[in-house]
Amino acid sequence: MENGIEAGLTHRQARAGALPHKNPFEQHNFLYVLTFCPHVQSVDQFRNDLSHQEALWKKGLTYFCILFIVAGLLWSLMYYILGFPLPALIPGSYGVLSLSSLIFFLITGKFPVFRFFQFLLILILPVALQLSLGGFINSGAVMIWAILCPLGALSFAPPGQSLIWSSPEFRLTMNSTPTTR
Repeated sequence: MENGIEAGLTHRQARAGALPHKNPFEQHNFLYVLTFCPHVQSVDQFRNDLSHQEALWKKGLTYFCILFIVAGLLWSLMYYILGFPLPALIPGSYGVLSLSSLIFFLITGKFPVFRFFQFLLILILPVALQLSLGGFINSGAVMIWAILCPLGALSFAPPGQSLIWSSPEFRLTMNSTPTTR
């Protein structure tokens, strides 16, 4: 009974033989949609000397990468259906390049290379898409999505990386927006 109480059960639950409740966040399986890939769940097992923070960075960026691959391919399909074949190539190629970097990471375990490549793709995609759609207004200010690059660096990289990625994002945004006279 003491073990059940120590595991967070009430006296009544412990006497009834209830099993302790497992928090899905403790198991790092909080995105049940992505449980089809056992490598994603054990991504922190590439190295035994990882800190907890590095393991969370790897898992988080891997999950977001998978979601962004799906979003990029759907976005590409949407542009193609709407009759924009050239702009459809940009998010489609983002999905393919992002998938190849994810496979590279799962095979080699080189997270800094994977992280750099992901941030670079997130930075370049909106700029290229905006240019292919005819500018800031015609694209619906798709360039604003490039802010995900420094935000991703803030979330999945050591301190200071966000500042490094903010500079090119700011320059690209300023150079690709129209000036009024």
